[in-house]
Amino acid sequence: RISVVHEAVNTGHFFLRSKHEIAQTRAKYGLAGKYFLYVGTIQPRKNLFRLIEAFAKAKLEQTDLVLVGSSGWLNEEIYKAPEKFNISNHVRFLGFVTDEDLPALYSGALGMTFPSLYEGFGLPILEAFACECPVLTSEGGAIEEVAQDAALLVDPKNIKKIADGMKKMATNQNFRQELIKKGLSRVEDFSWEKSAQEVLNVFEKVNKQR
Repeated sequence: RISVVHEAVNTGHFFLRSKHEIAQTRAKYGLAGKYFLYVGTIQPRKNLFRLIEAFAKAKLEQTDLVLVGSSGWLNEEIYKAPEKFNISNHVRFLGFVTDEDLPALYSGALGMTFPSLYEGFGLPILEAFACECPVLTSEGGAIEEVAQDAALLVDPKNIKKIADGMKKMATNQNFRQELIKKGLSRVEDFSWEKSAQEVLNVFEKVNKQR
């Protein structure tokens, strides 16, 4: 009785940006060094407290964790986490960022970290893939269904696994390139044209059943 139709991403907007555009966007937000990126609402189900703790445990030199997204609910502990783990100078909360700046932020990142406890889909994963940004995300559920083997999948409740994954992405260039290649291939499986056709197919099927 249920038909699943996936979302898609606008690859006419989300694509790898030029070095010049990346540099301009980095300067706009004061991002001088290497960074991991998170995109989404700042709230508990996004698992950001564990992500910040994992980033602290990874001990990545001259690397920041940049969190993009509007404030959600019950997030006071999340905003206090950088101070708790003594990494306040390496964690940046940028708040809401317009769609115009997101592609360059993805393009300039070491990787996108998206270890949510629950997602209905996980659109930032596809946005990152399209911008040639490797992704670390949660195993299981809708997220793994979307990412498949194109992302580094980790247990979102295992802080060590998240930290180890970030280390691997930061230090293993061949691994990053492998994920980038797989991500570009995976994003081709999603398009709004395909989504529209699948919705139309559902309408036609229901009409025939009547």
